[in-house]
Amino acid sequence: MVVIDKDQEKLDRLEDEIDILTIKGDVEDPKTYRSLLYEKVDLFIAMTDSDEASLLSTLIVEDVVEVK
Repeated sequence: MVVIDKDQEKLDRLEDEIDILTIKGDVEDPKTYRSLLYEKVDLFIAMTDSDEASLLSTLIVEDVVEVK
């Protein structure tokens, strides 16, 4: 599981509590997803407080990463 957030403090707390990969970045910025280029991605779920941001991140990740 990967969690992307702009707040490094939140990401650090998540990493301490559960075994996940965290990425500091903006879900609406294609550069954020570059670290996933060589990862196997079976499923991508966008969960934000904005429908537009969730939709946009889904479209971006389709262009940047191969998702089955």
